[in-house]
Amino acid sequence: MQGFRPNREPPRGPVTNDGKAVASLVFGMLSMTCAGLFTGIPAMILGSLAQKDIDASRGRSIGSGMATAGAILGAFGTFLNVIFFFVAGAAFLMTPPEHSGSSNVSLAATQPARDTPSEKADYGILEVMRAGSGDQRPLRMQLTDAQKRATAEKKTLVVVTRATWAAPSRKFEASLPDPRMQVALSGALLFVVDIDDYGAELGSFGCTMDSVPFFFKLDSRQRAVDAIGTAEWDEETPGDMAPVLKQFVEGTYAKRREPPAVGTIL
Repeated sequence: MQGFRPNREPPRGPVTNDGKAVASLVFGMLSMTCAGLFTGIPAMILGSLAQKDIDASRGRSIGSGMATAGAILGAFGTFLNVIFFFVAGAAFLMTPPEHSGSSNVSLAATQPARDTPSEKADYGILEVMRAGSGDQRPLRMQLTDAQKRATAEKKTLVVVTRATWAAPSRKFEASLPDPRMQVALSGALLFVVDIDDYGAELGSFGCTMDSVPFFFKLDSRQRAVDAIGTAEWDEETPGDMAPVLKQFVEGTYAKRREPPAVGTIL
């Protein structure tokens, strides 16, 4: 009696790895990198197609394990990349934007964020008044009070324009405690005007300048009778500024680099 033989055809031809299974595994491994969104989905599709072709090949094609591994790696890589880009996008949206400084039209300078002058700034023995420091009156009225005070103390009123964003202005104020500056400006009452607060009002007075700080001497009718700017010295250091400012306050500054802005109306 003959034994039972299953009705199965032997494989015809050589047994080969399924190309889609190999490609699925390669794409699956690539999906574990930053290219996951571009290779993960193809890895899953190719893995599924490879499984169907291998099952239909009746043993002529192999690579079922590679197809399965490629599909699993593709799915995992895609998931990781989705999480990564979601977290990166959320971090980008939560980062506050940087704001560049605005441009000052009259002096064509870039202005970083302004600060508030300290009420405890060190001016040594010098008398310094600030426009708008607790006084909301128009600038002309504040200047009137400053002139009266300067006359009573027998000092020369010197209006100093400033801007916190201007490096020469900051250097000038930082140099005031220096002994040379203390001597040079001892006969003056400094009235400091911030051009960002009073620029429009200064402009309406006819006061123009090409640098900050700028220094003005006024007559009794609040008209400029003399003015100098930072062009009169090389550097904003006490050694360069003090001799010029001393002569300016005393009214003896004759040899100038630029013509005096006489007649400017404040």
